[in-house]
Amino acid sequence: MTPGEERLRTDVIETLKELDDGTFFRDLIQLFLDHTPPLMDALEEAYRQGEHTASHNAAHKLKGSCANIGAEILAELAGRLENKPDPLPIDDALSLIARIRSEFRWVKASLLLEVKNLGRSPWGQPPVSY
Repeated sequence: MTPGEERLRTDVIETLKELDDGTFFRDLIQLFLDHTPPLMDALEEAYRQGEHTASHNAAHKLKGSCANIGAEILAELAGRLENKPDPLPIDDALSLIARIRSEFRWVKASLLLEVKNLGRSPWGQPPVSY
């Protein structure tokens, strides 16, 4: 992580939360959490099978979905696989995919906490209605 780089961009998260009563945010996060593990599996399998086009496409989809929810580091890691004109050596690719999986675990925990805290004030109390 470089200075100033956020693992989960709070500005993106806050914008997504403010779109409605939180339903959209919950649904979006659920879709992300449901679809990302199979996408990571497809990425790894494509590398193992030597399918450069499939690995490029999976990396591109992963990068885009991560960027959409503000997972900056995760998007950057996927972008490293997407932006290669030639595939990485398999050991390098698998190492990078392991880092992606590790970062996803952190992002997942953070997003679940964000969903849990929807509707709460920053001080942990329910919002006051007037």
